[in-house]
Amino acid sequence: MDDFNLDSEEIEDQDSSIVTLVDENGNDVRFDILDVITYEGETYAIMDPIDDHGEDEDVEVVILHMVPVDDDFDMEGVEDEKLLDTLFELFQANNPDLFDN
Repeated sequence: MDDFNLDSEEIEDQDSSIVTLVDENGNDVRFDILDVITYEGETYAIMDPIDDHGEDEDVEVVILHMVPVDDDFDMEGVEDEKLLDTLFELFQANNPDLFDN
């Protein structure tokens, strides 16, 4: 699973939910942060890779664990399938307007 680093300077606009992360290969990857969920004392970002799909395609979210490091944090991939399912269910419950019924 990919790990990403994020500095507060990489947030494009403090009022925006767009961030640029650097993947393990040194590539910049832009994401739209759709939600931030705290579950069992840990924080997770639910994110949409911006350059990954066209307007008509379904959004496939990425769920990353936000790990505090000094004044910033690292984003780590979540590998536990049960945890991913739980976090996605919480995301759906928090954002029903994003899903067709």
